[in-house]
Amino acid sequence: MELVESFIDFLRNERYYSENTITAYQQDIDDFVEFLNESGSAELLEVDYFDVRVYFDHLSEKKYTSTTIARKISSLRTMYKYFLNRELSEENPFAYTQMKIANKKLPKFFYEQEIQAIFDGIPQETASDIRDFALLEVLYSTGVRVSELVGIKLNDIDFFSRTILIHGKGSKDRYVVFRSFTKEYLQNYIAASRGDLAKEGVEELFVNHHGEALTPSGVSYILNRIIEKSGAMTKIHPHLMRHTFATHLIQNGADLRSVQELLGHKNLSTTQRYTHLTTDFLQKTFNDAHPRAKKVSDDL
Repeated sequence: MELVESFIDFLRNERYYSENTITAYQQDIDDFVEFLNESGSAELLEVDYFDVRVYFDHLSEKKYTSTTIARKISSLRTMYKYFLNRELSEENPFAYTQMKIANKKLPKFFYEQEIQAIFDGIPQETASDIRDFALLEVLYSTGVRVSELVGIKLNDIDFFSRTILIHGKGSKDRYVVFRSFTKEYLQNYIAASRGDLAKEGVEELFVNHHGEALTPSGVSYILNRIIEKSGAMTKIHPHLMRHTFATHLIQNGADLRSVQELLGHKNLSTTQRYTHLTTDFLQKTFNDAHPRAKKVSDDL
């Protein structure tokens, strides 16, 4: 267990992973250690490719989805790479274990009329209502992760330049911009609502009904309540707003590199998932831009 603890310390103190990510790694590793103990297989540093194959079959028998299995294998591959780099192990038994994820789902998103209907369904009567509206506005206007949203502090916001300093994954800071509407809603929330909700000394922008900083689960609760009030027949989660933000930017002409920067993606390939534009939009873009399409339209 000392080996595992040293790896977890590495993720926390050198890679600066979020606590949610670290918890996921810990669970994947604990599941593997439990499997080794129950099956009487090798010790952690004695695992070979045969043990990996048996564990792979074990996960399949437990009816885990291909996505979950791939994630667990990835966690263990990362841990053994850590052992190998520090000469604690002579090989990485997970190095060549890959799993193709069939039918990988594209990100879901709200259409513009759907997101407008959700906003329209939020009343502006109580301090909590005003907070909820501002929270949804920030998610939609900036595309920040929920872990980043709850970490925003009042002094991270620059209303003059309409930017927010975001403390992202891996301790990587970036700035996101927000529109004038967002500025108006945020200032209204801070002036008319936050003071009634927040305890003295709380620096975070968004607070719960106890006056303390919101948690990611608290944000999910608020979003579900917003959906219930709007009467929309759909489900919502914080990352769905991030998908919507990215998709709407691309649909309205933003280039991938700019979207990558705003989202805080390390690799452009991650951002490319958001090029799943609707057929109608692609057809309109083609008709507006392609010389041959313009000529056919003119002839008609």
